[in-house]
Amino acid sequence: MLRDPVRGAHRTLTPEVEERIRLDGRELRLLRPRSAEALLDTDADDAPYWAELWPSARALAAYVSTLDLRGSRVLDLGAGLGLTSLAAAAAGADVLAVDHAREAVALIARSAKHNRLRVRTMCADLKAPPAELLEADPFDLVLASDVLYEASLAAAVDALLRRLVGGHALVTYPWARQADGVAATGTADGWVVEHGELTCTHHGREHRVRLLRLDRPAP
Repeated sequence: MLRDPVRGAHRTLTPEVEERIRLDGRELRLLRPRSAEALLDTDADDAPYWAELWPSARALAAYVSTLDLRGSRVLDLGAGLGLTSLAAAAAGADVLAVDHAREAVALIARSAKHNRLRVRTMCADLKAPPAELLEADPFDLVLASDVLYEASLAAAVDALLRRLVGGHALVTYPWARQADGVAATGTADGWVVEHGELTCTHHGREHRVRLLRLDRPAP
């Protein structure tokens, strides 16, 4: 059975701020580091990309907020700051948010509490997922934003999608061809594969984000 608590102590890297984001008529309160840029500029081997709210996440969260997810089980892979997870929970879903960073998972849990939403969390490396994730029942909807930027990570996400998608998946990414491998695998397995485009405003500029939808074929 999937567990709710964050494993390990929460380590604060930088003071936090609350960002208010309006999605489909609802305001969500998102906790994030005050200076994501300062964290991303560090020389650490494992750069905290989770600390920035990227356009791919903003766009996917906005799209998810328009869906009726009441009664749906939703998995958010590489959840980062958790905006997409919050949007899915606000739309009525039972959400599990997964990220490798303990700090990210802790902030997601606190943001959910601020918004009076229930989001279960799991700290897990997508490249080496724990048995409790791999053995979970397939989810109605699997979400992933900006997790295809590295070949090994894209391959890991591809494998998780094929294992954990019970209905369909929505994957957003910024650059052309990043999802080619995932799309090709889906096509080869007989999935319905659709490509689209979303837009969002990020730091005062409009960004175009690519969307890949994968539908598992009926048994």
